[in-house]
Amino acid sequence: MGICQSAVNKGKTSLKGLVEDEEKFNQYMDTAFDKVDVDKNGYLEKHELTQLVQDLVHKLKKDTNVPEDKVQSALELIDTNKDGKVTKEEFKKTSRAKLLAICSS
Repeated sequence: MGICQSAVNKGKTSLKGLVEDEEKFNQYMDTAFDKVDVDKNGYLEKHELTQLVQDLVHKLKKDTNVPEDKVQSALELIDTNKDGKVTKEEFKKTSRAKLLAICSS
């Protein structure tokens, strides 16, 4: 079973279904963003993005010591206006585009 058919929210929605349903996707990503935005300033800054990447790697049972250049690459990919921080809209737009590409391949 591929990642796009994997269960999200206890088997109720596939990842592909979530990504294709814009309203559900936005709700899910808003919640995810708010959890990562620990200082609640409306942006993901490098330290918050670092923690997010480390948490994701840890969930994959890998070493949680993520190299600085990997975090910087992620920041550069998501930060579309290049101001050094990630807005909720940048987070959702970039995540959705990448997940749609994964699910359609």
